[in-house]
Amino acid sequence: MDFGRYQLLTRLAAGGMGEVYLARQQGLEGFEKLLVIKTLLPHLSEDEDFARMFLDEARISARLNHPNIAQIYDLGTVEQTYFLAMEFVHGEDLRRVQKSAWTRDKQPLPVPLLCRVIAEAAAGLHYAHQALGPDNKPLGIVHRDVSPQNILLTFEGGVKVIDFGVAKAAGRATTTRTGTLKGKYSYMSPEQVAGRADLDGRSDVFGLGVVLWEALTNQRLFKGDSDVETLAAVGACEVRPPSEVAPRVPKDLDAIVLRALTKNREERYASGAALRLALEDWLVQSRSPATGAHLASYMQDLYTPRLAKERELGLIEALSGGAPALGGGFVGGRNTPSSPSLRLAGASKPQVVARSQVGPAALATVEGAEERTEPEGRRRSRTRLVAALAGAGVLVVAALGFALRPKPAPEATLPAPLPQAQLVVATEPPGAAVHLDGVPLGKTPLNVHVDATGKPATLTFTLDGHALTSRPIELVAGPQRFEVRLEAATPAEVKLRFESEPPGASVTAAGRALGRAPVEASFPRSTTPLAAQFSLDGYRPASQTVVPSADAVVRQPLSKPPRERAKKPDHFLDIKLGR
Repeated sequence: MDFGRYQLLTRLAAGGMGEVYLARQQGLEGFEKLLVIKTLLPHLSEDEDFARMFLDEARISARLNHPNIAQIYDLGTVEQTYFLAMEFVHGEDLRRVQKSAWTRDKQPLPVPLLCRVIAEAAAGLHYAHQALGPDNKPLGIVHRDVSPQNILLTFEGGVKVIDFGVAKAAGRATTTRTGTLKGKYSYMSPEQVAGRADLDGRSDVFGLGVVLWEALTNQRLFKGDSDVETLAAVGACEVRPPSEVAPRVPKDLDAIVLRALTKNREERYASGAALRLALEDWLVQSRSPATGAHLASYMQDLYTPRLAKERELGLIEALSGGAPALGGGFVGGRNTPSSPSLRLAGASKPQVVARSQVGPAALATVEGAEERTEPEGRRRSRTRLVAALAGAGVLVVAALGFALRPKPAPEATLPAPLPQAQLVVATEPPGAAVHLDGVPLGKTPLNVHVDATGKPATLTFTLDGHALTSRPIELVAGPQRFEVRLEAATPAEVKLRFESEPPGASVTAAGRALGRAPVEASFPRSTTPLAAQFSLDGYRPASQTVVPSADAVVRQPLSKPPRERAKKPDHFLDIKLGR
């Protein structure tokens, strides 16, 4: 199927924001190149916020050229549908590699190889953090969505960071408002959860620390039963040394992991380069074999059966899983006459989200969404895909040979559609963004139809200036109405005003020199007391403790030291004794 100057070979998957295709670019003298096309769904192309976020992803990624970052080649429109042309990477994401390793070996990826993966990812992120724009000024890029799904391991031993769709950067057309969370909650830093606007590269260092801790221990660090519990756990930031959780982890690695996971970012590694250097030093000191060649050998051994099957079937057939190749034209972002794509109607009509077509690897760049796995019975024959990561700006696919001519395949039979659940959702105040198990549905008031799977799910509501709210539901056939009142968000910081009597005392609080009283300063909201010291020439130093749980005025009276009584000279004593 022709798509501008590209040819779409097969649709790999669909998600809440877009669809992903394996594509071919052809040129003179038999030139051919395989790549991946990500399209933004037509109804989202008309939404300024989604369109700008899609364009931001392309602009940011296109400026980054590093071996540890996946590449963006092209951005354009076809039939009023936005698309990205992206690097075709031969490998798997870290999450799936871990699952495959556990299935085969009953243990996670070897510790030295994990350190190699995180060190390479840190190199890519550090490059992004330090990137300069055309004006030679820092772009100020922060990924904000570091997770195992966004770290790819190639079968040749490479490591690539993907998905800059929610990255913070100078020059973005979209601006994240204070208090709005973007990324997967369980991999956020405490300052990101607090909604701080001054995020820097140390936030991504924390995310890498979470990925490393979980990969080492094969356990989740902050993930709770609900989004609210997860955010609370990140804010508390209570981390056990990984060697206490998993005996296979060397104790001398604990210090590196725990420093990356320090709640106070001032005590964290100052950059991705610093974390990378610490891991490289540990690998040298422990004499652990963990080069790119070792990683390639491990990956090829782990996926030997699948790689052999791909060589036998050829690339296109292996990826399509026996489904017919795409034919017909491309109209408004929909392929005809092949299988129906995920669709949403306009705001005046009920929207339809075909959750059954959202594969195990989420295809949307979703604010705060954890990856959701499709029900086992609904998985299609394309489970042999390496992965489809549209929000990542890259698709991971497995192939060793380029079999660019697909063999004829029998026509695929589509499963019968599920009955629909109608969700009528309203919030007070209106305008809240609604997600269903991480898939964006739109903004309230909302009337949407989804597959009635009969299983529990979670509606999540986010609105600037209001606390994150979740509502458990069950996806049963028929209409369901929800009216949700959103509570005002508690500010992440409090203001304290320090006054002294007399005024002019130098004030120090929580180790920070604030200036002379009266003076105001902001502190993270907490129930842990902090100490404030007051000093003024001619007066006794004074201190008091204050709990920064709310805005407050801290007043401190100062007292002068007692005067020393003058000592009488010795001749007065002589006169009194009659000498």
